[in-house]
Amino acid sequence: MQQYKILYIISSLKRCGPVNQLYGIIKYLDRNRFEPIILTLFKESDDSRATDFHALDVKTYCLNVNRKNSFYKSKELIKGSVEKINPDLIHSHGFRPDLYTYKYLNKYKHCNTIHNYPYEDYVMTYGKILGRAMAYKHIAMFSKMNYPIACSYTISNKLKKDLDKEIYTIQNGIDEEKFSLVDYQTKIKLREKLNLNRNKKIFIYSGVLSVRKDPLTIIDAFNKANINKEAELILIGDGPLRKECEDKVKEGIRVIGKVDNVIDYLQASDMFISASKSEGLPMAVLEAMAVGLPLILSDIKPHLEVFEGDIMEDMGELFPTKNIQKLSRLMTKYAETDLGNKGKNSLNCFLNHFTAQTMSNYYQEFYTEIL
Repeated sequence: MQQYKILYIISSLKRCGPVNQLYGIIKYLDRNRFEPIILTLFKESDDSRATDFHALDVKTYCLNVNRKNSFYKSKELIKGSVEKINPDLIHSHGFRPDLYTYKYLNKYKHCNTIHNYPYEDYVMTYGKILGRAMAYKHIAMFSKMNYPIACSYTISNKLKKDLDKEIYTIQNGIDEEKFSLVDYQTKIKLREKLNLNRNKKIFIYSGVLSVRKDPLTIIDAFNKANINKEAELILIGDGPLRKECEDKVKEGIRVIGKVDNVIDYLQASDMFISASKSEGLPMAVLEAMAVGLPLILSDIKPHLEVFEGDIMEDMGELFPTKNIQKLSRLMTKYAETDLGNKGKNSLNCFLNHFTAQTMSNYYQEFYTEIL
């Protein structure tokens, strides 16, 4: 059986959704069929998963390019590095890796994973002028890439309206061996370890504290609900809105910041909340499902896609984006109501549709077909 060399190009291995997705793809690769190699563009930060990839016995190379002059001055560097590797297929992730592949590496067969809808994500992240310019440029790249792959059907359907090109879809997945449901006694021990209240319902948000993720709506809704005697709200993550989030904190709310043990906090909690305005296919939501948490989610299409084929009411509830009043009522409801089987149904939906092994298998089938 022929073994194909797959080169994954990504900006860095900093802990984030696309890197976690890449880890899941590589972890479950059939090494008799595929040899994975990673090429990163920038020096690793303290919050890097490089050691996790090394533990998978993956060759990893770093170009260590200067971010300010990363594109044109790095042309020969990246071309020379890739020529030495001589991959059968390049799989790029993100704006800069796609740009390098599109401009300098198009003699190689290549695919790319599209992690967001640029006209929403980039505008909310970088502002209207720069964000729209980046979105226009990135979408133009998609039209020139051999095999663009969206991480959700929501993104592929939106891009089909922008491009006269087939967009493939492989949904995100979470490592089922890393995330798992815990029993009541373990949950209590985790709460003691994390200094969380043993007797209250705990609502949790995990992700970047940014305009796109809209954590302020979650905080405002909890404050409005006035349920601090029955429940707590914890927010895991950091970002540009952290100070504003902390300024709104009242009794019952804790902004924890970025942590290495997100799983512990998820397993210690009772219900996951996301008020996001835009997503690809939200990894944080899938992680919550993987530990058996019911969900309260904003009604954006990527959140609806999570429930596709399953009954949403069996796993949680939706609320209109930015609707503090409706979210507040849902928090009040679930602070006082037994969650029943919603958590188990959430876990079963994850196991049926969104495991990393399932995702990796689809990518391997895709690699085989195009090679």
